[in-house]
Amino acid sequence: LQTPAWNIIEGIVREAFAVSTAEGVELPQKTADEYLEYLKVQKIPPTAAHYSSMYQDIMAKRLTEVDFINGAIVNLGKKHGIPTPVNETIVNLTHFKEGLKCR
Repeated sequence: LQTPAWNIIEGIVREAFAVSTAEGVELPQKTADEYLEYLKVQKIPPTAAHYSSMYQDIMAKRLTEVDFINGAIVNLGKKHGIPTPVNETIVNLTHFKEGLKCR
């Protein structure tokens, strides 16, 4: 899967794993590559037609939980000196979209 969407997913996951490792958090999958394979093979196929809660919030013009998910990765990255540009971009773009909710 080398699509623009997959490239973003891969960046989010790799940053999350780097931050989790720095925090000493053990995840079920030991590496980002292992988790990405799990997503590709087991998680995405049966849920491909589903809409995430953040997408549903945006479509309903509600605030999202982006600060508690991607924002947490960004904040922990700052704490440990780990760059998280993909997650930071997701947070900023989501906040931008939320700011348009009244239009």
